[in-house]
Amino acid sequence: MKKKITALLCILLSITAVFFFSSCNNDVTPGNEEPASEDDSSYMAESQGICVMSACRMESDTEDASLAVSEDIAGIVVLNKSEKTLQYAEITADFSDGTVHLYKISTLPPGEACFVAEENKLPYRELTTGFFGFEINNVAFFTEEPSVYADKLQFSGADGILNIKNISDSDITENIVVYYKDYENSHLASGVTYRVTVEGGLEAGEIKQVMASHYRQNASMIMFVQLVPAEVS
Repeated sequence: MKKKITALLCILLSITAVFFFSSCNNDVTPGNEEPASEDDSSYMAESQGICVMSACRMESDTEDASLAVSEDIAGIVVLNKSEKTLQYAEITADFSDGTVHLYKISTLPPGEACFVAEENKLPYRELTTGFFGFEINNVAFFTEEPSVYADKLQFSGADGILNIKNISDSDITENIVVYYKDYENSHLASGVTYRVTVEGGLEAGEIKQVMASHYRQNASMIMFVQLVPAEVS
């Protein structure tokens, strides 16, 4: 199901790590950025370089016309200010009535930001009253920076399909595990990291096609690849 993201407080993402906040009523439209108010920023949190930059609304389109349109899902924008790729983190938002929003994010490179939907798709809530703040937990970074093996592999595809080609002069005998994320409007659009596996590797120059149900042409980004010996995969 394709997600359409709208933000209450959103950021213009850039690799130069210059971030501005804006209040948006519809789709994110960079260009009208304004600094966050002091009240807004007081709700944010940071741990080990992982920052909650803003709260946002995330709306999921439904493919079933008979279903009622659901409420906007709660979401946040997370920025990695560290020098390492984030492997995983959990973020909670606590409210005075006992409600807890849970956000999980994986695979966030240095200097990148990502929209993250609430794990249980709870509805968006204003942060103006009864909100205690965000807390970042279970932060883990890759001990070795992940790679896409650009000197060995080339990727292409269409919706639901991913093609992997061995562009090197040597056979790859390991299973090839490809990790990818949603990527829309020049930003990472989901905390989730998906994966597919090419069993048995690839001979030099060989191309294989695998089913990748969450992969979307021009709306997905390959994040990293693992080469895993077949006997332990």
